[in-house]
Amino acid sequence: MALRDMTRFGRSIFVQMALVTVLFLGWGFYTFVASPIVERPEIIDESPLTLTRGLASDKLNKYAFALRRGEEATLPKDDPEFARILAANPDMRYFIDAGDRKVGNIGAPRMQARYGLGSLTRTLAKIPPEDRPCAYLSRNFEDADGWSYVEYSFCDSYSYVEISGLANAIDIKPQGKRGYDSWIELYSDNFLYPVIMVFAFFAVIILLNVLLIRRVAKVAQAIDPDGPHRYLPEKGVPAEVLPLVRSVNQVIARMDEDQRHRRLFLSAAAHEMRTPLTVLRTRLEMIEDAEYRERLVQDVQRLSSLVNQLLLLMGVRERRVENEVDLADIVRDVRDQHLATAMEREVAIRLRMPKAPVVRIGNGALLVVAIGNLLENALRFAPDASEIVIGLDEDATITVSDSGPGLPADRIKDVFEPFVRLSKARSGHGLGLAIVKAIAELHNGDVTVANREGGGAIFTLRVGTKQPGTAE
Repeated sequence: MALRDMTRFGRSIFVQMALVTVLFLGWGFYTFVASPIVERPEIIDESPLTLTRGLASDKLNKYAFALRRGEEATLPKDDPEFARILAANPDMRYFIDAGDRKVGNIGAPRMQARYGLGSLTRTLAKIPPEDRPCAYLSRNFEDADGWSYVEYSFCDSYSYVEISGLANAIDIKPQGKRGYDSWIELYSDNFLYPVIMVFAFFAVIILLNVLLIRRVAKVAQAIDPDGPHRYLPEKGVPAEVLPLVRSVNQVIARMDEDQRHRRLFLSAAAHEMRTPLTVLRTRLEMIEDAEYRERLVQDVQRLSSLVNQLLLLMGVRERRVENEVDLADIVRDVRDQHLATAMEREVAIRLRMPKAPVVRIGNGALLVVAIGNLLENALRFAPDASEIVIGLDEDATITVSDSGPGLPADRIKDVFEPFVRLSKARSGHGLGLAIVKAIAELHNGDVTVANREGGGAIFTLRVGTKQPGTAE
């Protein structure tokens, strides 16, 4: 249990960033505090002679570095502080060699031979700059004449600094910030790299957690309230987001339960409502008054039709879209089923279809209902002796157009809503086009309507589900 809690705790974005921050602070403490104290004790040694030696070497090195970069610099002897050091140490000698510039109070260096720097310089000079190794030497020591210092550097450019005979200190007031300033000067060049690394760590942590959250969001976007539900993944989700994911999964569980209850209701309603209507119609047939019997039978038929359409509308989303169907065959079957009704009013039904089959994954029975409802709607409004055109394109777009009165422009958006009837003089329950819309959405498509320029309306049904293996 403790291990599980620690794992969950480690998934927190805040904890991950806090750990990186602690590591960065630990590195900073080691680099700027512990390491300088251990490795450079002279930085915090504030004895007068140590301060004088440090000041002398700093002055000469800064002058040598300026020469290496081709910059103008004040000669050491003209610097007031270095002049004080020379005055306090009459036997002090110094020499600076930076390429073609040599400065000092002696004609030639005294200590190059001690470390073999002359022959090393000649050897390195023969090597091309792009292949030349970097050579560096820094030494300080005491002898009979006093303190001596040598610094040699030959990388992309050459410089040599030498001091000898420095025995007397000058009065230098200790500065409280000297140690801090020296550390910054020594290590600031390397500070940029860990800052970049910490930023990169933070960016990676945020990116990984954003990708995990996007994966969860992608699953959430695919949830269909009326289809099979997928629970949001909880594994690997940041601790800050986990309560939200679990809450959504609880909602999904309730949706599954509600869907199960709805299926049970539809199954029971289909039996409990259809059976009494069938029995009622059978008993009505026993009434002797023919006129009265006919009116009652028509009322029962109308009620049965309404019940069937309501059950179909409510149950469309429970159906499955899993078989290959040829839309061309479905269109022909629908046309054949309504030919008799059309011929009674001398209405022609013309087909406009491609030669090749138009195969999609769908529910053939529901598509027959959808296209049949569109054709019945067209027959209901088409004038006698007119023509209805059913078109099928290769992209699974089905159109049904008639030459009737068309639709009111301000009511077109409502035509697919349940129980909407634009003309009370026409029969129907206002559910046919709502069923078409539900079937279209089940097939990842849609249905639209528009008025034709020459009169009448044109309904467009798009079946979006592709055949397996075909491209979108």
